[in-house]
Amino acid sequence: MVNFANPQLFYLLAGVVVLGLLYVNMRYRRKKRIARFGNPKILSGLMPDVSKYLPNVKIVVALLALVSMVFMLARPRTRGVATEEEMEGIEVMIAVDVSNSMLASSTDDPKGVSRLNRAKQVLNSLLGKLDNDRVGLIVFAGDAFTQLPLTPDFVSAKLYLNEISTGMVENQGTSIGSAIEVAMNSFSGANDVERAIIVITDAEDQVGDAQSMAAAAHSEGIEVDVIGLGSGKGAQIPLDRTYTNWLKDETGQVVTTYLNEQLAHEIAESGGGVYINGASASALNELVKRLDEIKKSNLGKVNYTANDEQFPVFAWIALILVMIDCILSNRKIGFLRKYNFFSRGGAAVLMAALAVGAQAQTLKPYGQPVEDTSVRKERRLIRQGNEEFEKGHYSEAEILYRRALNENPASEVAQFNQALAQLHLSADNAESNAELLANAAGVMQKLMAEGQNREVAEWSAYNMGNLAFNQQNLQGALEGYKQALRKNPANEKARENMRFVQKQMENQDQNQDQNQDQNQDQNQDQNQDQNQQDQQQDQQNQQDQNKNKDDQKEQQQQQNMSSQNRDQILNAVEKKDAAARARAAQQNGKGERGGQRQRGRNW
Repeated sequence: MVNFANPQLFYLLAGVVVLGLLYVNMRYRRKKRIARFGNPKILSGLMPDVSKYLPNVKIVVALLALVSMVFMLARPRTRGVATEEEMEGIEVMIAVDVSNSMLASSTDDPKGVSRLNRAKQVLNSLLGKLDNDRVGLIVFAGDAFTQLPLTPDFVSAKLYLNEISTGMVENQGTSIGSAIEVAMNSFSGANDVERAIIVITDAEDQVGDAQSMAAAAHSEGIEVDVIGLGSGKGAQIPLDRTYTNWLKDETGQVVTTYLNEQLAHEIAESGGGVYINGASASALNELVKRLDEIKKSNLGKVNYTANDEQFPVFAWIALILVMIDCILSNRKIGFLRKYNFFSRGGAAVLMAALAVGAQAQTLKPYGQPVEDTSVRKERRLIRQGNEEFEKGHYSEAEILYRRALNENPASEVAQFNQALAQLHLSADNAESNAELLANAAGVMQKLMAEGQNREVAEWSAYNMGNLAFNQQNLQGALEGYKQALRKNPANEKARENMRFVQKQMENQDQNQDQNQDQNQDQNQDQNQDQNQQDQQQDQQNQQDQNKNKDDQKEQQQQQNMSSQNRDQILNAVEKKDAAARARAAQQNGKGERGGQRQRGRNW
């Protein structure tokens, strides 16, 4: 019988249903939006890569993965085989001191781990090492109470242990005797079962006679072991985690608590057990060793039925479905594009044409021969020719196709296959087999334009595009691929080759533009050089003219200077003549002073 650990999680399946409805609504709205642009059957030819069925497959796989995850989280289980086992062990009652002094540090550091937290750490480790024993839990301060009766369920014991706090007992103090007495009354009472009491305390502020109670327990065959927690140097009791507020007494003095190891030793000796310091690293090992020395007794038979978890099965299913969803795409699968699984005749295999994609560097102008389903003898010859073609025996294949044409001269399939074989034969030596190439090209051209077989016309146009490309006729190649796509928009080979040719044509246009730009740049550079030369010549002429003007000006100045010198010389001569005449006149006057005075005359 199957049951679930978390059946409430099945409400999550409603979310899966909502996601499925949202997907259906999205597909419906998508269909309406496409219909706004035109006939969906015609538009589907413009989207050859979009699959009609894969989106539905993907959403189904994704929803199944979510359903598997919900089942996995609900944890399906089946009832296992009932098992009966005999348990051998001892009964152990653990008494934990929860007085306020247990809040103090268990070490010399005032901010160290508290004694109560240290006790929980030790007991948690102890429960992990006990095997087939029964344990119980008692808390005590001024009074003692049973927190957990004897049980073999260590998981429950750890849960109760972690919930222990100092507020569980209102009456403060440390009554170890009361804890031992409650523990003695909590055992099963079986005579053949060994028993032990473990007391964890700081043994301070003791109330009552703990030694006498320990001795009484020992007299009944119960061993009393004591684990002491605290520091002999003393520690204050913090009231919060800030370690600034400390517990004070009635006089306002801060209370300091100490580990009373002497009392703890005396209680352990009276109870026939051992004292262990809880701060010691080997405290746990010492206690486990001591308990192992106690003789194991038969605790009876235990019947239980373990449930077998089945969630890993759904986890693996979910993982596989998620991986499938990641692999699937909304586009058609490449190697299945040539199959039509939904035609009336079953899976009709299209010709696997050998074409190079948009990332290729060259194109091969050959495909595969087409199958025929006409006359039996013709069909047999074409099938044999196809077998030879696949082996690379193109000459033998061409002969078989020719014999098929003899049986049915109107067979377009035989004509195409023969032309295809001739293309392969002419590829080895194009010059010597130019006639074969021309004949094959003529047949393909005719089939492309007048062929009744749509598949033959499609691949004839495709190969005409490849032939044009080999002849460096990019425009002709582009037209051939376009013709093939008009015959069949889903022909990915023709589409990839068409993109490749378009890219080649774009590169040529770019190269031509670059050459024109370079020529324009050169012409501009030449014009600039000529302009610079003309400017330099004009500057030289201007300089020559300026120099001639300067020479003329200098000559004029020299002439002006010569005229001035000449005038100066004439003036000097005239002055000299005038001076001579003046001296002559003076001499004549002196000669006439002794005789008659003569009248002067003008010169």
